[in-house]
Amino acid sequence: MTLFSEILSLEGVEGSLLFSPEGELLSWSFASSIQAHMDQKNWQSHFPNPGDIAKMIQSFDGMHEIELFFDAKKILIRNISPNYLTVIMNRSASTDMVRLVSDTLIPKLRKVKKTKKTSSFFKAFDF
Repeated sequence: MTLFSEILSLEGVEGSLLFSPEGELLSWSFASSIQAHMDQKNWQSHFPNPGDIAKMIQSFDGMHEIELFFDAKKILIRNISPNYLTVIMNRSASTDMVRLVSDTLIPKLRKVKKTKKTSSFFKAFDF
């Protein structure tokens, strides 16, 4: 059972990422239905400078929650001090359910430290 399995079990949720305040990826998990697609993506073309992720995360300082809407997806970013939880989901997914489930995980998410798994994430996507 992964840290994000409860969030990923919600209908329409595709992935979760946990970032430190410095922009380091602490943990991540994607639904098995899109994992192969994620592995084949050229992530370096989207983030040629990994420092850009850190700048983006640091720009969230002081916020509680941000919800970004796109054509078919939405992204919820929550400040769970000291870390930031990012949830990627379909537009039809229930943001309220994601909030409810993530609220129950906050004590665990606050304790997460960088692990070897996170470095394999960047290797998989040529970061």
